[in-house]
Amino acid sequence: MPHSVEITVYEPEDDYALYVNGVELEGFIDEDSICKTCGANQCYLDDYDEYFCPYCNIWMYKDYWDRDETHYFKRRPLEPELLWKPCKELNFCNVRFFPNDKEYVYYCPDESIEKFDWIEVPVGNRSQLKEAQVTEVYKRQANKPPFPLEKIKKVERKLSTINEKIIETKNSLIREGIICDLSKAKDAINSKQAYDILKTPIGNFWLELNGSPIKISIGSHYPNNDDKYYVEASYYIKPLNPHFEKFKSLTICSDIDLRSARLIDNLGGEHKEGYNWQVDNIDLGIVAHPYS
Repeated sequence: MPHSVEITVYEPEDDYALYVNGVELEGFIDEDSICKTCGANQCYLDDYDEYFCPYCNIWMYKDYWDRDETHYFKRRPLEPELLWKPCKELNFCNVRFFPNDKEYVYYCPDESIEKFDWIEVPVGNRSQLKEAQVTEVYKRQANKPPFPLEKIKKVERKLSTINEKIIETKNSLIREGIICDLSKAKDAINSKQAYDILKTPIGNFWLELNGSPIKISIGSHYPNNDDKYYVEASYYIKPLNPHFEKFKSLTICSDIDLRSARLIDNLGGEHKEGYNWQVDNIDLGIVAHPYS
């Protein structure tokens, strides 16, 4: 695979050293190890006990620094090129963990990531992966970073707009479950009937207990035009059997693309939690009443 930037790598015959673009490093070219991306020989660095490809500017193995309590070598730079180009521009992003407003800085080598994208990032001492939304993407010189480079974490990956597991679960419930279809008609509903999924004009909804779909009961309300707060419709979903033997979490799920929607307001209050989004030209509110 051809490279857009020319890199010169060599080892002198009379000295143990590795030179990359004229910068001397302690290491060697490993002729027995090949970069799977470009086919060039990998290089090894003594100071970091790490292999890298100078042509692809990548480390060959995942960084486990945060997971190890004892360190016998130096912490490697964010990318190998910083060893011979310490003032290069790096890509960073600010993220927000929904629903909190505080922003955090991450190193973002994937330049396809844009503002409002959803990404997966490591959090905490054990680098647990969590979802976050990008609020800003920008560049800074490595010697003038927005956060100390020895402490900053790297974006793990960009997420698709719709969670793949959500789509798989929805398709299964539509195919095999009992559907309450209110997508076209404003019908009265038997609240004692067991359903698996609710279809509405804007999307589908269901409940998951401890990560698995459960039977639900559904209610609906269609306000009059002269009501103080007019909405097209209100739907109420709750577990058909609220007596849980082993409770960890109860989640309302939907195939509506809220990752691409615009967050408008917090609908939380006493004994309730929720948010209001704009989905295309529709205002959507989802509220949980955990003590109801």
